[in-house]
Amino acid sequence: MQFNINLAQIEIYPTNQYTPAVHRLLQVSANICDATTTNFYPTVFRPLFSKDGAGDVFITGYTNLNSDSGFNTVSGPNDIQLSTPFDAATISALPGTTVAPDINIYGVPWIIGAKKGFPNFNEFSMENSLAVTCRLQLTRMTNGYIPVITGTNQMYVMSLSSSIGVELWNSYSSNYPGTIQIDVNENASTMITNDDQGLHEWILQPFSTNALYSINPWPGSGVGWRSSGSPNSASFVPIVFTGPTLTNSVYRSAFYAGGPALIPTNSLQSPAPWESTSSDGNGFHFPQFGVLLTNRLQVFMLAQDSSGYHVIDYVHFAGPDSAYNVNPYLADYDTVNHVGVWDTNYPTGSAPPTGATYGAINQIQVSKKGANSVPIEDGQWQSDPEAVPLGGTIAAQAAYFQAFFIPGNHYGTTTNLQLSEVAPYAPTRYISQYTTWQVNDPLVHYLASDIAVPPLNNSSTPQPGLHAYNFPITNALTSLNLGQLNDRYMP
Repeated sequence: MQFNINLAQIEIYPTNQYTPAVHRLLQVSANICDATTTNFYPTVFRPLFSKDGAGDVFITGYTNLNSDSGFNTVSGPNDIQLSTPFDAATISALPGTTVAPDINIYGVPWIIGAKKGFPNFNEFSMENSLAVTCRLQLTRMTNGYIPVITGTNQMYVMSLSSSIGVELWNSYSSNYPGTIQIDVNENASTMITNDDQGLHEWILQPFSTNALYSINPWPGSGVGWRSSGSPNSASFVPIVFTGPTLTNSVYRSAFYAGGPALIPTNSLQSPAPWESTSSDGNGFHFPQFGVLLTNRLQVFMLAQDSSGYHVIDYVHFAGPDSAYNVNPYLADYDTVNHVGVWDTNYPTGSAPPTGATYGAINQIQVSKKGANSVPIEDGQWQSDPEAVPLGGTIAAQAAYFQAFFIPGNHYGTTTNLQLSEVAPYAPTRYISQYTTWQVNDPLVHYLASDIAVPPLNNSSTPQPGLHAYNFPITNALTSLNLGQLNDRYMP
């Protein structure tokens, strides 16, 4: 009565009554039960579900894991009791009122009695890096003695890469001597959206993997590691995957045929399409872009002995999910002097939509002057692969581009008679989203609320959240706390 719910029928959808307090009550009960037994392996209680005609989903009981081999056993990693979970909304939408007894639902944990001496799930980390490159092209009608620039064309190229990491840990000093099988069932999906003449969505190829690992023996953390704060690195088992990706893709706005669209550059039959910012009256704008990510994770660990497979740890999480607006992270850091190349403001006399922004003007100036003129906010010169001369030095690229504007088409010893020229400097902004769910206490890690807390402020690793960089993200997830003691470790 303390929780004002019926423990024989705990609603989980659409209202979620399964709070951390309810879980603690059930967990303590399981721990007390386990303390009265001499069983080597923990007692495991798996939830059973039902639904009513309105689609409300409930926990209506628990059952022990059992197979023909006996107590707390499964037939192996493919046992139906270990089947991939569903979202509660999916179960709600099923016809009828019966829910199969072997169904698992993300976010509703199994209850596993506390037993010391076993390795456990320890951390989930994810990093998504979105790269946006701005390219410019200048055109002229003739290459006469006095060149007249007639058009400024623009192109945005986007790519996205993801890394996903799962970590298991033997926090006890001694090796675990038996065979443990680890199954990681990871499903992630990413969507890119924008509001260019309406809402548009591009769904990346969903990422899904079911990976099985076997360890024997599992090294312990070593004697006295708690006083030193340095467990044996071999006691951690980090598993890293490459997640959803978007290959280099050109953004095609709604003003042009086939737009809006993200067109992979490797699928183009001809050079990527440039879009005019000055000659057709439409201009070119970068609409509001969003990135949405959903994640579903299931991890279980089976100890194998002569009597079969025994569950020693099981977690499944609906999350982490996230959504963010790209544009604020493309905004220029300098809004006073307007020297940045991502500045979308218009200088006096350059009115939207067909005028050139401060950013476009600054990108042209940097392309003329070379690497030493790159603004601090952008960090470094990044050559456009189509700049002429291809493969030339930065100085040669800048001189060739400068000659495009000079009477007589000469700059020093360099001549440029092209009718169109790509700005050799093409800045790229990297937007990195880092998420980590870390276990605080090895025996407390079954709800997202147990682990979905940012690392401590004195962490030596990057903090979760969104960060904008002007250089490629090169640090692998294993350097983002995987394979070492959690920032949150404080049982």
